[in-house]
Amino acid sequence: MATAAVKIGLTPESLNVIERWQEAPALVATAIDDAVTQWLEETAAHIQLNKLSGPAGAGEGGSSPVGLRSGDLRRDLHADHDGFATGTIGTTQATAAYAFTILGPSDSAIKPKAARHLWVPIADNLGPSKQMRMTPRELYQQHGPKNQGGDGRMSIFTSKAGNKVVVIHGEQRGTDDEGNAIIVHGRYKRGKKKGQRRGKLMFVLKDEVVVEGSDALASGVNEMLTRGVEIVNEKLGEVFG
Repeated sequence: MATAAVKIGLTPESLNVIERWQEAPALVATAIDDAVTQWLEETAAHIQLNKLSGPAGAGEGGSSPVGLRSGDLRRDLHADHDGFATGTIGTTQATAAYAFTILGPSDSAIKPKAARHLWVPIADNLGPSKQMRMTPRELYQQHGPKNQGGDGRMSIFTSKAGNKVVVIHGEQRGTDDEGNAIIVHGRYKRGKKKGQRRGKLMFVLKDEVVVEGSDALASGVNEMLTRGVEIVNEKLGEVFG
């Protein structure tokens, strides 16, 4: 029996669109979660590079608010993806003693716990990135009293400005009364310091030190907020084409 009929329905292309929309909730959720994970990782890297590297300063001319000291704080900073579309950027117990003091927003007063003074590295004891070249223990072992294994070149005295400072005196070779080769402390031969013993300033001794918080952690995160939005849009664009 002859019939006439017209089949009505959606095109294969339209069916593909509907199928993709049915899958969309799961795909969107995955895309957003992936975006947050990427943002966490990029933000941690941004803070390490721009806040915890190079010379310490105001953030201009290649300097950063904190700068590189020992590198421990930079290595300890990391990102954790700890739930759906959420995570944490921070440090661990490895640097708990000083991480918040340096990365937080507030000033902190530090006082000695066991010793009489805080030994703050200065001048000749600081490298290009302001990291300490020699610890107090190393200084004492190498240049402390001769009867305790040192070479006797370390001394502590009060400067004209009223600060207690630790100095390694310079040395030059000479001879004793019997003609034996010895090392004697050098002295300036001309200028305002003529007659004074040569030396390198290593530490200043303080009863208390106020450390200014850099707020580097929060500011680093804020600087990457726009990038976070970009990443989410990129991931969603991959879902919806």
